[in-house]
Amino acid sequence: MILHLIKSEFYKLYKRKGLLFVLLIGLLLGGYLGVSSYHQYNQLGYLTNDYADEQGNKLTPIELANYVDQEIHKYAGEVKQDVLLEIQNDYEEKLKIFTSHQIDDLKMKDVYGNAYKDILDGKIKEKDISDYMDKNKSFEYTSDELGFIDIEIFYENEDILNTVHFIYYDLIYQYNILLDGLELTDMNPLLSSYYQDHFQQNNHYFDSPLSMNLLSTSLSHMMVIPIYILVIVFANLFGMEKQYHIEQVIYSTKVTKFKITIAKVITALIVSIGYIMLFLLLGFIISSMLLPIRNFNIMNMVMSTSSLNGYAHMYVPFSYMNILVQSVFLILIGTITIMTLVCLLTYFIKNRFVIIVIMFGFLFMGMILKDVQYVNDFIRALLPMNMLSYVEYFIGYINESVSYPYFIFNQVISYRFIVMVLWSIISTLLIGIIFYHSQHKISIY
Repeated sequence: MILHLIKSEFYKLYKRKGLLFVLLIGLLLGGYLGVSSYHQYNQLGYLTNDYADEQGNKLTPIELANYVDQEIHKYAGEVKQDVLLEIQNDYEEKLKIFTSHQIDDLKMKDVYGNAYKDILDGKIKEKDISDYMDKNKSFEYTSDELGFIDIEIFYENEDILNTVHFIYYDLIYQYNILLDGLELTDMNPLLSSYYQDHFQQNNHYFDSPLSMNLLSTSLSHMMVIPIYILVIVFANLFGMEKQYHIEQVIYSTKVTKFKITIAKVITALIVSIGYIMLFLLLGFIISSMLLPIRNFNIMNMVMSTSSLNGYAHMYVPFSYMNILVQSVFLILIGTITIMTLVCLLTYFIKNRFVIIVIMFGFLFMGMILKDVQYVNDFIRALLPMNMLSYVEYFIGYINESVSYPYFIFNQVISYRFIVMVLWSIISTLLIGIIFYHSQHKISIY
């Protein structure tokens, strides 16, 4: 009977006008946000330089991401001192090859105009610069007390050197950490021990982390979309029968009402979980198409402006596989929690517009409070919307006065664990309230 009712609920969803269109639009929008994070790769680190490969070919952001990933991947393997020496030697060799003191005439003309040599020779002073800039594009400059203009000089191979520095600066720094270990002297001893244990478990193998870091960024952008779509889809879950004045007919017996309620809630949760998993799959497909996924069994690393958290003073000493598995749990439990709240509201209120306003306000509040510093960290962590943007549940400050995202008692307990357990219990209780109410003939109309 229950299975038959669930099939019936699926069929009713399928027959709803515009439903598939709304779900498809959500997927397309999520896919666009996911792809755009890759094509804006060089903006993730607030970079303004131009980049080129060793042949001098200009690199677009996605080309730069692939080029950097391939160069770093050359050093994949067991973490060894010999590999670090190889990395340092390669860096020095590339600096010797591409460092040039020849002015790049084409770039200087492109930025400052054909008379840039007159500026360098002091023939154009600050009092004349406005007339000169009227004839050329505007540019930044400084001047001394005598009025002489100082402009940035571009040298040949500078774009190539930008790329070389971009790759090797982070690479050498991170590889040194893998060899020497974390320095956490200012951290709470228990938290320091917790971090060191995880670090020792995951620092033995090296590979490019670029694809995993950008995948995390992409998914955090994408996951904002599906939950709003699901709220719209299921805001009328228990309201359709009231809208068409047939609820008294289909709820004519206690058993029927109870079973239909079970079927509706199960259907809503199955569709929601399926839709979220579809977004996760879409994220992996996008990543695989744009940048190869290297190895999830390496430790999280900040490299070439891509990182899980974006802040060098925070540590995430877990493997990407560990982060991925726990992140999926956070996303799924967050989704179930939000959809359980939707089910509860639509069961009692049965007004689609009111429910959408309430839930959108609740979700939007989570997004706003996420970045408000004066709000308690654990309060922010508790908001279900933030569970879909999972990064903050893994980062950790080295300042011992701050322990987010951990409670430190006689042991270290992560916020994410408490949040997942707490909302799992609350969601179960809320579903229990719906089922209990539907099993008893208590008028709600």
